[in-house]
Formats: sequence, C-alpha cells, structure tokens
Amino acid sequence: MAFAKGSYSNASLTNGNIVTCVITSNAACTTPTTATSNSVTMTVTAVKDTTFAAVSVIGTSYLFGTQLLTVSGTYRDTIRKVNTGQDSIRRTLTLTFVPATIGGECTSSLPPLNILQTTDTLTVIAPNFSQYRWFLNGALIQTTTTKSIRLTNAGTYKIQGVDPGACVSPKSQSYYYSSTCSLPLARYGFPATIKVEAATPTQISVTWCADIFTQNMIVNIYNSNCRLVYTETFLGNLGTKNIPKSSLTCSQCIVQLLDAEGQIVEVSNPISNP
Repeated sequence: MAFAKGSYSNASLTNGNIVTCVITSNAACTTPTTATSNSVTMTVTAVKDTTFAAVSVIGTSYLFGTQLLTVSGTYRDTIRKVNTGQDSIRRTLTLTFVPATIGGECTSSLPPLNILQTTDTLTVIAPNFSQYRWFLNGALIQTTTTKSIRLTNAGTYKIQGVDPGACVSPKSQSYYYSSTCSLPLARYGFPATIKVEAATPTQISVTWCADIFTQNMIVNIYNSNCRLVYTETFLGNLGTKNIPKSSLTCSQCIVQLLDAEGQIVEVSNPISNP
C-alpha cells in the first residue's frame, strides 16, 4: 500500500503478518531509490465469545459490565485486554427479570415495623426482611426494595417487609409528606383503615374502622400544607361522617384518625376537593 506520510491502518491484518515500510526517493541520482524499514510482526489477539446461560433475576435491575439493565433481553459487551497480548472476551447474556414470589401475609405474631422518621427520609429499624415494598398513596413504588427511602413526591407512604417465597408483613403505619410539611407516623401497628371519597357533589364521606377498643375517635383533616382545617370527635371505633365540602379549606385533604388519648392511629391518602 502506498501512502505519502502519516500512519498506516489496515483492519484486515491478522496474527503473524509482517509489516515493513519502503521509502521511495524522487531525488535525481539517488542510488538506490528505495529504502526498507525494519519489519514489524503483528500480534493480533482473538476475540473469544462467551455465552452465559439464561439468568433470572429477582428485582428490577442488573449490572452487566458497565450496563445497568432494567429490561429482560439479550445483551453483549466486550472486555478488551489492551497491550497485554491476551485475548479479548465478547460476552453474551440472556437476562430475564422475574417478580419476587410473594406469599401470604405473615400469620405469626410479628411486631409492627419500627420506622425511624426524619424530615424527608423513612428507615425501617426492625424487624429485618430481605426486601421491602414501599407504597405511595397505595401504589407500589417499583424503584426501590431497600429499608430506607428518600421522600421526593408528596403523598402518604407505607412500607411492607418481604421475604421472597415466604410471607409478607402487614403494611406499616402511614406517613404524609410534602415539600412544605409532614404529618407524624401513625403510632399503632394494629389494623386501621380510613376511606375518603366524594359522597355527593357537595360532600366528602369519611369512613373509619380501627381494631382498638376506645370510647371516642378523633377525625382531623389537614390541607397539603399540614394546616388543620377540620376536627370532630365521634363515639366508637368505627363510623362514617359526611362533611360538607364548603367547610373544608383544602384542595388536597388528608384525614388523620386519632384515639381518645390523641395517639395517631392512621393517615389517609390525599383526596382532591375541587
């Protein structure tokens, strides 16, 4: 191959090829008119293909080389051994993400999940599970299974402990968070529910049921800035109350249920009050 100057590149070179450079002079009376360089014997390492058996992963991500994979499929990468004389390796991986096998709710007497609450973080202290499921306004958060979560979106958070193939813990107490404020965690681990819905175009219906013996229950309603806009005390641990929308100064309303001693029992998901 002839070239004027610079570097020489040839992708077809193979291992053992010998490369020399012949320089030709066009000057008059030059004898000889050519000069040959020293020779270079090429060492070209092969690329070895390695195929992994199909890999099934419980979770939502898998690190393959430098690739963070989040979707099932077949992937390839190449590990290059630079200036070592060793062969490079081209790897092929077939990956399948599978959901964790979730059993029923634990029937043994597990203690309630103990959660440490800071301004924008919730962390499970005990008991320990291999994975955790976080919920925001009742919907599973797909991006994390760790025992701690940084709160970035406004709403009501819960957590559930999971051992794949085994039982899951009851969902934890609730915690409301927004960028401007937060409401404390519910204190109790026994079942308690709050159902908030638009009963009529002019009324919001609040239904509560708490597995606790108490003479009175307190229903507090807050706006999204955690300002109390409504409170009323009711007899018994279950009931329903229709509240006129006109008496609620909240576009997003959060209902908090307390027992007669003022201990927080549960916190609802936000509901719109147009």
